[in-house]
Amino acid sequence: MKKQGIIIIVLTISIVCFLLFLSTYKSKPFYLDDKYYNGGSLIEISKEELNALEERKGSFVVFVYNPGACCTSTVNFDSFLTDFVETEKIDFFTISFNEIDKTSIAKHVKYYPTVVIFNKGKITAYLDAESDNDLYYYESIAGFKEWFSKYVYLK
Repeated sequence: MKKQGIIIIVLTISIVCFLLFLSTYKSKPFYLDDKYYNGGSLIEISKEELNALEERKGSFVVFVYNPGACCTSTVNFDSFLTDFVETEKIDFFTISFNEIDKTSIAKHVKYYPTVVIFNKGKITAYLDAESDNDLYYYESIAGFKEWFSKYVYLK
């Protein structure tokens, strides 16, 4: 009986330590590839270019938008994002929502606009345009910067 109790305690402690490690690892910010700092541009790409960036295991950001969208929230977010990119001097790639099929983004993103952060070719985070939890991040540069800085270091 004592042996079983000790094994259960050791297993429980191991699982807790592993979960703490995972939560710490996932939440630690990282730097984008150096070439994406000091620019401040929105660079249009195709799905083929996006897939190539992922294959090269890059760390970069993609803004998914809908060309011609005219609702107020989309226009405001586009404006905030443009100001953020210019102020922070970070290059973001842009891709039309219509272009994301057959990309890794399509598995996660169902609505636009959104920003998707890649670390070493893998999606680390994205804003969910349908989630009330992400609404604050869509409303201002300060809100977006708060969200973005959870994942990416600013220089």
